[in-house]
Amino acid sequence: QFVFDQRAETVHFEGNVHVNNPGVLALTCEDLVAKLPRGGGVESIVATTNVVIQFIQRRSTNYATGDRAVYTKTNEVFTLTGAVTGKRPRLFQEGMSVEANIIVLNLASGQYKFEGSPVFRGKLGSMRGFDAFGKATNNPAR
Repeated sequence: QFVFDQRAETVHFEGNVHVNNPGVLALTCEDLVAKLPRGGGVESIVATTNVVIQFIQRRSTNYATGDRAVYTKTNEVFTLTGAVTGKRPRLFQEGMSVEANIIVLNLASGQYKFEGSPVFRGKLGSMRGFDAFGKATNNPAR
């Protein structure tokens, strides 16, 4: 179900929520509140409970999981956090994953920030090919 609040300029989806932004990402969760200003577009998103964000690319499957994801258009940032139960957010790419207390995905710069005891699993070289947003800005210098 969903509720559209025209005065607050918000939409609240509950249940088995699926959001598709063709060619960019697909997001699933159990609860989502989006701020939709009158001028159009999405100003912010708060997705909670079993959040999965799949980044759409031709070369590989990259995705992030967490209990809460907050997106703000002003800085084009997704911030993922975990559950109170201790399950932490993760960023996955074929051959590797990174887990941390907070994962910040900057869509504008293509940078990823892992806060709070990050744990890297996989081959270090696999991070070189990870580019969730279709940009090469996070490749290591040669």
